[in-house]
Amino acid sequence: MQKLILLLVLMVAACRGPAPAKVEVKPSAEAAIQAAVQAVEISHLLAPPIDALPDDSIRGLAIPMYSEFPGLLYEDMVKRAISLGATHVSLVVTWDQRTIFDNRIRPHVGQSPSDERVAATIDAAHKMGLKVMLFPIIHVVQRSEGEWRGKMAPTDLVRWQSEYREFIRHYAAIAQSHQVEILSVGSELSSSEDQEAFWRETIKDVRTRFTGKLVYSANWDHYRAPGFWDAVDYIGVSSYFEVAKSPTEATFVVTQRWEEQRRLLLEFAQAQGRPVMLTEVGYPAVTTAAVHPWDYTPKGGADVEQQLAAFRSLVDGWRDVTTDNFAGAFVWHGWGWGGKDDTSYNVFSKPSESAVRSWFGGPSSPR
Repeated sequence: MQKLILLLVLMVAACRGPAPAKVEVKPSAEAAIQAAVQAVEISHLLAPPIDALPDDSIRGLAIPMYSEFPGLLYEDMVKRAISLGATHVSLVVTWDQRTIFDNRIRPHVGQSPSDERVAATIDAAHKMGLKVMLFPIIHVVQRSEGEWRGKMAPTDLVRWQSEYREFIRHYAAIAQSHQVEILSVGSELSSSEDQEAFWRETIKDVRTRFTGKLVYSANWDHYRAPGFWDAVDYIGVSSYFEVAKSPTEATFVVTQRWEEQRRLLLEFAQAQGRPVMLTEVGYPAVTTAAVHPWDYTPKGGADVEQQLAAFRSLVDGWRDVTTDNFAGAFVWHGWGWGGKDDTSYNVFSKPSESAVRSWFGGPSSPR
């Protein structure tokens, strides 16, 4: 039995794949071996030192303002960001569009945060010493398979553009009055990115209302498409790159794919004359965490080890980065309680929390 356990330990240290499926052991022994394998896997992923992001880079946590909980208000979520060593929070505010073909964009009554709560959360973050990015996004309510905000096709483009501009103006006013540092003018609106005149006019309009920095956030597979990067201050990328081909790939192989994506991103940023910002980067706690990071819907229970392995590959892939063409990153996300049974992107009370804290250069344990 000791030889079997040693063999399993060596296999896990070399590759994050599962133990062989056909091991003839008693149920009690099998459970003990599985527990040992999981413990060794987590130890292996956390033990090597993690290089912290540069001190002058953005180390941010995204907080989607979906809802609050008894004992966990938005201000509490912001305070938890500090425990990670974050310098910034991204406050994500959502309005609704009924379908991708609709032309109206409106707050969702009962779900979109009130302007008062947004303002209060911004002020609370500033009082805690954090900088703020305000991040308005559109939620498509009724979607057929494959439909999402990246495939907007409004039936009246002129009206939709007018609605969208008012949506951004609304949050530009709040951002300006509460001294927000960064404002996003759009996120993942891939099908509209060829409308360069619209985006340039929108950005120009926002600059008359907001004096902070501006970012547009392109989807991970579409960041080369926008032709207006020179009009904003940061090249934002929702960074859900499919860096793993299967859940059983070795961590170092996944890290190598992140290193390649990093090289391409930084080269693109240098060519555009704007630093790249990872506006969203994170992994759901599911088996396919690094295979399809954008998909948080797979059936099955939580897999916090796969989430941790994905974060380990991320932080190793960005080891020793400088801020020459890199502004920083916002980890997605810090909304909700988290915990080992939570399948969402939330990193709290999961092994990934320690990895993010080390990446941000935060304290060794929560404050």
